[in-house]
Amino acid sequence: MGLSYSRISVLRRSDGAPTSKDPDEWRIWLASRNNRGGRPTLADPEDLRDLKLKREQVALKKDQVDLATRELKLQQAENQIHQQVEEHLLQVLTPLRRLLDAFPRTIGPQANPENPRHSEEAIRNGLNTEIYSEMERILKTAKT
Repeated sequence: MGLSYSRISVLRRSDGAPTSKDPDEWRIWLASRNNRGGRPTLADPEDLRDLKLKREQVALKKDQVDLATRELKLQQAENQIHQQVEEHLLQVLTPLRRLLDAFPRTIGPQANPENPRHSEEAIRNGLNTEIYSEMERILKTAKT
């Protein structure tokens, strides 16, 4: 029944308590006592299972909420890191792009003093096909 011997002896002193040791008689008396507002003393095994199930469901929901919170924090941290990486890349690549844009005009006359426009154009084409395309690839990779 889920009651200790000492608890049963205390309950026997209550008004209307059964004097027999019949478990069914005790269950009926305890149920009627509980319905009258007395202190609950006996839990039905099905009620205990239901309570345990509800407790486990609440614990599971709490764990799910904790997990969702951790995932959200992780996602926010990841987004922040992506933004910082993008900012750093732009800080490095923007001045580099300016230097590279000025490079053909600066180096063209030194590369071919007789025809600086031709060497300037060749250097600019090399920069466009090799260096700028690689820089754009790096930026696209950093964004994903």
